[in-house]
Amino acid sequence: MVSDLPGGIILKEGETEEPEKEKEEVANEPEKLKVLDKDEAARVQESNEFQNFFMKASRLVERGLFSDIDVIGSFERLEVEEGETSTSKSQKMSEKITFLKDNPIRRAITNLEWSPKHKELFLCSYFTPENEWDPNETNGLVNIFSTQMPSAPELTLTCQSEITSCIFHPIEPYLVVGGTFSGNVIVWDMREKHNYPVVKTPTAASIMIKGIRVVGSQNANNIITVSNDGIICVWSLNMMKEPQKKVDLSGSVQELSLHCIDIPEGETNQFYIGGEDSKIYQAKIHTKSEKDVNISESYEGHTASILSLHCHPTIEQRKSEVSNLLLSTGADWNIGIWNPKTRKDPILLHDSDVEIYDAQWSPVHPSVFAACNGNGQIELWDIQKETED
Repeated sequence: MVSDLPGGIILKEGETEEPEKEKEEVANEPEKLKVLDKDEAARVQESNEFQNFFMKASRLVERGLFSDIDVIGSFERLEVEEGETSTSKSQKMSEKITFLKDNPIRRAITNLEWSPKHKELFLCSYFTPENEWDPNETNGLVNIFSTQMPSAPELTLTCQSEITSCIFHPIEPYLVVGGTFSGNVIVWDMREKHNYPVVKTPTAASIMIKGIRVVGSQNANNIITVSNDGIICVWSLNMMKEPQKKVDLSGSVQELSLHCIDIPEGETNQFYIGGEDSKIYQAKIHTKSEKDVNISESYEGHTASILSLHCHPTIEQRKSEVSNLLLSTGADWNIGIWNPKTRKDPILLHDSDVEIYDAQWSPVHPSVFAACNGNGQIELWDIQKETED
């Protein structure tokens, strides 16, 4: 007879489709897992593949224990739901997380930077240990923390010299770029199994790296470093044995000693630097001719060393009245707001009653910035509101 099966399959009398179904059921049965003996299990546990898997899985589990959200497979930031407000006048800042609360590192923190890609990750670099001869300590130490796992760092990076400046590479987010007290530029690759640098430039005697930035695009980018003796270096990740370009700003200003650098978003040539002489300088890496000086403008208002600079970020790819503003802090305990494109003196110079070490614009609200002071406090400012508010 002719079956109703697809393709008109012919079955002999007495035959049924059952044997075929039985074959399919057998084929679909899950394969039985093999139970390893002690020797086989030990070999698996000692393999690199298992060690890498176990390290990543244990981090994920520990991160999940401290989180109320689903942390599986993502580092995404939770956004404020529509209709909700993230802050109000009645709200005050309060401590939310303390990292390494039960086992703190007894070293001063020299740098904090958030990851531009994974919004809950940040790096923290440290001053040299009190006992520099302790064989269990390393002078250069950077910890990568996650807000979802405060009890221990996600990753620890080391080097032989104290880290004076450190950032996540904004275009290659798995790279961490650091500058040292002894003048090295170092690069760690977080994908590597070891915690020491994959790149280390030659040491330049008596030159401390005070600031690091990255400029350019996905296809062509460079690392910019500034040292305390006024030397600006341009580095390529493909060739770190020596800088592509070296600019000596001390030739433009006598006895120039620098503390900080910042570069406006999207800019590849012009930047701002803060010096010990209380001035802010606008400078260029490349000039039209070799005779031109690299420092093009200077801005006065502070009365002591410039401690930090921060150019206003581009928010949601739109310009506003505050897009050209520059934020500064000085050892004179002042916070300065400047518009370098229109005037050489500050728009606002606020005299605080305590040291102000750093100030940063908000990445999401164009008129808000935060400042940290010598009392261990963080101040939030909104330049669109009256001081009475």
